Parts: sequence; C-alpha cells; structure tokens
Amino acid sequence: MIQVPSPAEGGAGAVDPAEAELADYLDAVDAGRSRVIPLAMVAGRIAESLPAGPELAGWIAAGPVTDLEDGALAGMAASCRRLASWAQSGELAVVAELAARSAAADDRIGVDEQGRPARLPDDTCAEVSLALTMSQCSASWWSDLAVTLRWRLPATGAALRSGTIDLGRARLIAEATAALGDPAARSGQDRVDHRSAAGRAAPRGDRGRPSGRGAAPRGSRKASTGGVVPRRGGNRFAGRVQPARNTSGSRHGPDQRTGTRP
Repeated sequence: MIQVPSPAEGGAGAVDPAEAELADYLDAVDAGRSRVIPLAMVAGRIAESLPAGPELAGWIAAGPVTDLEDGALAGMAASCRRLASWAQSGELAVVAELAARSAAADDRIGVDEQGRPARLPDDTCAEVSLALTMSQCSASWWSDLAVTLRWRLPATGAALRSGTIDLGRARLIAEATAALGDPAARSGQDRVDHRSAAGRAAPRGDRGRPSGRGAAPRGSRKASTGGVVPRRGGNRFAGRVQPARNTSGSRHGPDQRTGTRP
C-alpha cells in the first residue's frame, strides 16, 4: 500500500493526483471491488480509434473474437477492413518499387525524374506472377495499379494506406480516371469524397449516372464496373504506364486471391 502524504507532509498543501488515484485503485483491489477485463474486450473498445498499422494489428490479434462485446463486433470488423487496406497498400508499394528498379536497370525502358517507369518491364510482371501466384495477365494489371497509385494518383494511394478507402474503391478510382491525362486524373481524384461512409468512389454529386460536368470524357464509354474506358480502337492506358503484354495466352478472369482482374 502506498502512503499518500497529507497536505502537511507534502509541503505544497496538495496531494499528487496520480498518487491519490493509484491509492484509490489499490484500495478497490484490496476490497474486492475490481474485476479482470479480458484483453480482447479491451481491444474491441479501442480498436476503432487506432490508425491502420502494426499497432492495430497487434490489438486485433489480442484475443479470440468470442471474447468481444456485442457492441464491439461491428467496429472490430471495420478495423480489420482498414488493416487489410493498409496491408494491400504495402504490397502495392513493394510492387511499384520492383517495377521502378527493373525499369531503371533496363536501358530500353528507363524512368523519369520522379523514378516512374516509362512502361512496365516484362520481368516485373513475371516476378509478381510467380511471387503472388497470379496469372501473367492479372500480374500485369496488379503491377499497373501499383504504379498508378504511387505516381499518378498519390492521394488515392494515401487514402488506401490509411484505411480510409478499401482496394475496391481505389481500383474504381484508377479505372474511372484511366482515359484521362495525369493532371486531369489528379483533379478527378481530388473530387472523390474519401470520407464517404457509403463508400462511393464516384465524384461528389455523381450517383452512378454521370451527366453534365460529371460525364465520361468524349470518346469513351462507361464500363459495367463504373470505370471509364475508351471506345474500341482507343488506347486503354492513355496517360498511364503501359503494361507488359501477356505472352502466356491466359484469359483468366479475376484472380481468386486478390480479386484483381486483367
């Protein structure tokens, strides 16, 4: 038991609040007026307030979900989603760095002053395909998204890294701005409300049916996923890094592990 000094003993006429609080806590423990709270229950109460990162991962792994309170389940699920966005952003950042280093080492490709590759090297897509167990076509798309979020749409990449948006929304923004030049694409991403709880990746005021100022650019059509792609014969990656050509002849659909598609 800690002896809390009296005002006379303290000499300053007041008791240290921290020591008084500790003394009250120890008294409560001795009197049996305290209880042990499971660590998972504590994690459920604070996970929502933590930023996406290793600290949040540690708290999420603190205990089984069966120990969570009823009111913490939805918040813990949202925290897991934010953590997944953070992890996927890290994966994409590594892939973008791999592409940049491979391009810099290839005299036929090279990088610009910002380190952005002129196009995706074939060996980058091959390494990504092998490491992440993707088809060559999916690896090319995944690598292109990584380069896009790092250099072309940095604000969208930052929103994914913070867990503000998930991978699906980042992908939708990248596809919706694919046919635009870099300045227009960055302007378009700035119009996206990343804070929207509904998770819409459409520009403010647009509700899935662009019209007027929110309409798709001339010479393009609206894809079924909400992205803007050029008409037949146009350049799919106008203003973007050119992906490596798929030489495997694969026509696979979305990758089952990441949900990416060619």
